[in-house]
Amino acid sequence: MFSDFIKHYSIIRDILRDCFLYGCFSKDDLESKRNISSRKVSYEMRRIQQYVEEKYIKVDKDGRYKLLNLTYDFMRHTDNFLVSTYMTKSFTRTDLLTYFFILLYIQSQNRPCSLSEIEDGLAQEDIYPLTKLAVRLLKESFRKCAQALES
Repeated sequence: MFSDFIKHYSIIRDILRDCFLYGCFSKDDLESKRNISSRKVSYEMRRIQQYVEEKYIKVDKDGRYKLLNLTYDFMRHTDNFLVSTYMTKSFTRTDLLTYFFILLYIQSQNRPCSLSEIEDGLAQEDIYPLTKLAVRLLKESFRKCAQALES
């Protein structure tokens, strides 16, 4: 089943690099060059098309092949679509839900809260099912937020 979240960026980075730096590639070309399955290439190309704006994507036809081409004119556009894809790489459905549950809880308290207060509050109010995995995800989310605030 196709999910549009970018969990592992390495394959997408390779496809973006190939299509942007070296020109047009068909799905078959990318399969053989990267040694990955046809389905994986299709999914990654769909993700790229969802995250990269249409003005940067050009799909050409060569016989039965669709060729993906990425174009970027730094003189016309100040934003960089390669950076945009990287910035969205690490968010999963769980990350987003955790973030919003934390925000809901802190807003309901209307005061600053510690990590342990948030864990206890979410568990008591059955807002978020706190298993050992969920607690680890919660702590990881806090660590990511703290790193983002520091930089």
